[in-house]
Amino acid sequence: MSDEMSSYERAAQKLGKSYGENAAEWAIQADRMDRKMMLYILKGIDDGDPEVMDSFRVPNLSGEFVGEPTPQNLAEDLGLGDGQEDELDKACEAWEEAVSTSFWAKIETTLNYHLK
Repeated sequence: MSDEMSSYERAAQKLGKSYGENAAEWAIQADRMDRKMMLYILKGIDDGDPEVMDSFRVPNLSGEFVGEPTPQNLAEDLGLGDGQEDELDKACEAWEEAVSTSFWAKIETTLNYHLK
């Protein structure tokens, strides 16, 4: 078994990265925060403080809210069909990992930019 990512996983990763960055832009409106709050959030992210981390909703594929992505949406976006459940599972993992990584990175980048 190869550790190499499939084309579906790479595509899912790219979609997840974009989705995470866009979600972070909505989640963090640094121009409406004071410096103290920005520093508090950055420290909380750095420390993994649950109070800070849980105050943000990292996107996922639950489809919990209207318009949110689901595994089925991702399968359609990637052109995956019936019988490709293993590929879809791997693609979902790649998407969710990329979404989380890019979400937190975008929040940190945005806050650091506004702190300059």
